[in-house]
Amino acid sequence: WYADSSKMKFADIDRDGLRAELDKDSDHNNNAGMVAWDGEEDLNHNGIVDFGETDPYEASDDLNTVRNTIPLTEWDIPDNITIYSFSGYIYMNDRSKCYDGNDFCRIAAESGNLRYAVSIGVDSKIGSIISKGGVSLRNSASVYGNVDIYSLPYNYAPLVMQESANYYGISSYYNYMEWPYRVTDGEEHHIDSLLGTTTLVVKNGQQATLNDGDRYRSIRVAYGGHLKINPGQIYVGNIQLESGSLLEFLEPGRETVVHAEGSFIWRTTLINEDRALVARGFKLIQYGELPMFVEGQWAGTIHAIRAHLILGQTIKELHGRFLGNMVTVHQNTDVYRVDFNPIQSTLEISFK
Repeated sequence: WYADSSKMKFADIDRDGLRAELDKDSDHNNNAGMVAWDGEEDLNHNGIVDFGETDPYEASDDLNTVRNTIPLTEWDIPDNITIYSFSGYIYMNDRSKCYDGNDFCRIAAESGNLRYAVSIGVDSKIGSIISKGGVSLRNSASVYGNVDIYSLPYNYAPLVMQESANYYGISSYYNYMEWPYRVTDGEEHHIDSLLGTTTLVVKNGQQATLNDGDRYRSIRVAYGGHLKINPGQIYVGNIQLESGSLLEFLEPGRETVVHAEGSFIWRTTLINEDRALVARGFKLIQYGELPMFVEGQWAGTIHAIRAHLILGQTIKELHGRFLGNMVTVHQNTDVYRVDFNPIQSTLEISFK
């Protein structure tokens, strides 16, 4: 049939041998390349290309959909993000700041909460916001980049700004199916079977060293206790480093990964002065869902997809990157982005 005298349209628009009513992806030949099924493009199934939808008959607009996801960022934070919330909010309290080198950092929240998925406190400063839900900028809050909200076509999640709040880039709305990040494989992972049965207690005046392959049910370091960590993979259930305890990385910058599943209280003092070097080599993966209280000196990446991260209650300077189910940054806290990028030993390099 003919739409007009100059252009003919076919029922089989992608010429894969299937008429549109029999072809679940009408605009791609045999579903080659980008996959966006018709029902995933016309989200409300009304036959009209509404704002925030893509066209089932136009191949060039097939971007990220449920069946055409971007690569998984596995056990890490997406490359251009410093703080990431998997399903809850990001709440940056008053006068908090997040830095990425000489600029301010980007944060992302997957919560679709229409009231707010991201709240930036009074006189706080960040780079850009990427959110599936509403964004709240309180008095004098500053966003030095863009505000991108992925809530269409069903909702216009609001961007609410109080007095003197501002963003200096642009504000844009996108289809929620175009969300640019993927941080989970959809499975729950646990390490209980990998944990040891003993508890390590380091009392006042005592020292202890964690080595590659160590496994503990719990670790507790009391006031005056000194915990040292060698590079490697370490498995722990509950972690409690009390105020006045000391923590030392024996080879800062070398790959040191702590796998944890349990309660987490971090009030320790870090002996290493080069925080950025420590953060480059240290990562903590939390498999459990109990809140994580980071009150002491911190340098490293935290990946805690099921847990609420509570950052900066006492010590107001953090180095690294952070992913949680929800993330709260307490007032007056400065976050400095440092990527997990371990250095190699001289011995390893010499054989390459």
